[in-house]
Amino acid sequence: MTAQTVFEAQGLSVAYGQSRPVLQDVSLSLAAGRTLGLVGESGSGKTTLSRAALGLLKPSAGCVRLFGTDLATLDRRGLVALRRRVQIVFQDPYTSLNPTMSVGEAIAEPLIVNGIGDRNARRQRVAELMRLVGLDPAMASRYPTEFSGGQRQRIAIARALAPAPELIICDEPVSALDVSVQAQILNLLKRLQKDFGLSLLFVSHDLSVVRFIAHDVAVIQSGRIVENGEKRQVLDHPEHPYTVELIEAAKLRARPS
Repeated sequence: MTAQTVFEAQGLSVAYGQSRPVLQDVSLSLAAGRTLGLVGESGSGKTTLSRAALGLLKPSAGCVRLFGTDLATLDRRGLVALRRRVQIVFQDPYTSLNPTMSVGEAIAEPLIVNGIGDRNARRQRVAELMRLVGLDPAMASRYPTEFSGGQRQRIAIARALAPAPELIICDEPVSALDVSVQAQILNLLKRLQKDFGLSLLFVSHDLSVVRFIAHDVAVIQSGRIVENGEKRQVLDHPEHPYTVELIEAAKLRARPS
């Protein structure tokens, strides 16, 4: 039985105004329960693709489908309903959290927006989510400034999990963290994926991170997908020169000075 496709871009191009397209004829898909690592250098179009996947950017050509539904066919209400099934974790956990809201309020906000549960049920859900990501629920009344970067990213992940999504878009979620903390967050994401059957679109410039977490890899260069397939195929047997360059650059960074 073929796994459900949760995200698909087909011939997708995105341009800002009259400028040259940032994305050009992008086609790729993500199957349920898997992680697709989207890797490329800064300015390659990774973030534009993640925004298009959420329906925040309108394609100039092609289409984006979530759970088999073309986003262009949805009105505002339909798009809002579909987005409940998709959440995002951003690069900087501090700027993605409102500093005037307590951690508990921040995690509960998606529940309130989506009309999920009453006050007591939301309080219980917040405590459950904090435990899931390795935080003490007793800290729910604290504010983001009282936490470390790694803890703030755990809070952001708990917030993303709140409405029980099926797909989480991770936009450089560990690039602002120390290496040891990166490993903790990556292992947390892998555990949550296994426990809840999540699908992850994982955007990163770091090939070693993508190698660790992804099942499938798409390499993007100047807005085009130049290589796409299972991780072992792409990273151990690269065919495109740009993929080879990324792999060699990653090896150089990994060597001790």
